[in-house]
Amino acid sequence: MRKFITNRAFRLNRTYAASLSIFLIGIGVSLRVEAGTLRTQEITLEAGWNAVYLEVNPEDSSLAAVFGDSSVDVVARYLRSAAPFQYVDNPEVDVLSTAGWHVWYADSRPDHFLSTLHDMNGPATLLVHATEAATVLVTGNVIKHRSAWLPNAFSFAGVGLVPGNEPTFAQYFSASPAHQHNRFYRLVKGSWKQVLEPAATPMRAGEAFWAFTDGASNYQGPLEIKILSGEQILFTRADVEEIDLINRASHPLDVTVEHVVSGENPVPLAIQMRVVDDPENPIRFVSLTRPDGNWELEMSTFEAGEARKIPLLPRLEDMTSPAHSSLLRISTDLGTQSFFPIIAYREDLSVAP
Repeated sequence: MRKFITNRAFRLNRTYAASLSIFLIGIGVSLRVEAGTLRTQEITLEAGWNAVYLEVNPEDSSLAAVFGDSSVDVVARYLRSAAPFQYVDNPEVDVLSTAGWHVWYADSRPDHFLSTLHDMNGPATLLVHATEAATVLVTGNVIKHRSAWLPNAFSFAGVGLVPGNEPTFAQYFSASPAHQHNRFYRLVKGSWKQVLEPAATPMRAGEAFWAFTDGASNYQGPLEIKILSGEQILFTRADVEEIDLINRASHPLDVTVEHVVSGENPVPLAIQMRVVDDPENPIRFVSLTRPDGNWELEMSTFEAGEARKIPLLPRLEDMTSPAHSSLLRISTDLGTQSFFPIIAYREDLSVAP
């Protein structure tokens, strides 16, 4: 099996960098931020067609940069705005004719000039054809993905899972009334096969699949995670950012929160705790300082339906650069995981242009 590595060193995702630049221009600071929100995803491909869930957003969005050095010769992506229907029976034929599907052909192919797909922004669900088995490593910035289920139709979907500890289809969708069926399909040796026993069939990290949704659904997994800003944890001052965690499953979940460092300037964090121990001051808050590097917090068990908040606080006094960035990973014992970028900056620090 061949191994390829693409996009090893990138700066902060353009979306985040743009927001940061606007702020810094307003305070007269010129800044070049090294990425701390990078994550490397390992994609295992079989020879032939593969259904892939790309979880990162490559900084260089060209398909040639993402897959051009590997054995991948065709990539197809459905762009929903182009058509209301996306289900395909046979990727070998249907992606070439079904409305809404756009295709990239590698430079090595004689039909390269027919490409209608040129850029790749993640997260994305893809059909990927490889001439031989390979492992592709794609490094990019993390953008929180929210599942968007088409009502009363099939959706080409992917979800965040822990490699080697994936739940079954039934376990993942047990809390979703719209997915209580076996109308899931996965790609097996180039053909779509129905998942006949969802309770006995594990999902796979990085795999895209077809799922039918009965009616409308906004289901985001057994552990629903809500952040005020939606896609990132952004600190512009010493304010608390609360992360809402809700156990949507009908059984308990064990939840782990991890700080993941991939750059030189991770965000120094604390967790604000409410303390009730003084009759004269019945409610007070203290900050539980977390290590500057990687750290892990195992939370007590979430009972079915239980909701909690994680109040994060930046330690601005410990920041040595105008901008710091890192990642927060939230996982469960069921095998689900979500990554969130964390960005913090100080207006009283500046660097030379």
